[in-house]
Amino acid sequence: LAAHQQRATNAEVRKQERSGFEQVKAEVQESLESENAMIGEAAKEENMLKEVLREKSEEAERLRAEIAEFNAKETNRICSLKNVAAAMEGYDPMRSLSKSFKCIVFIFFLYRIYHLLTRGFGAVSY
Repeated sequence: LAAHQQRATNAEVRKQERSGFEQVKAEVQESLESENAMIGEAAKEENMLKEVLREKSEEAERLRAEIAEFNAKETNRICSLKNVAAAMEGYDPMRSLSKSFKCIVFIFFLYRIYHLLTRGFGAVSY
């Protein structure tokens, strides 16, 4: 009888151990599924961030190209302005205007002399 009771007790202990093992197994399985779900969400977020990073990199590259193009145009414009400034160095617009005015007055006097010679020294008529 004692041996039978011992076997029954051992069977009950094994049954409880199996029940505890099944419970621990279920908890571990649930924990693994939860962690796998979190890993899946993290992977989705990582892919989304990689896509955003790729888009931002493309935009940065486009902006770099635009800046380089703008800098090239501005450099050419500055060089052109420097060339114009160098060409105008020593140029006196008043002197040039004075020369133009003198030329116009000289032509006018030539015309007046021609007019006097062709129409006489009498009354001036235009």
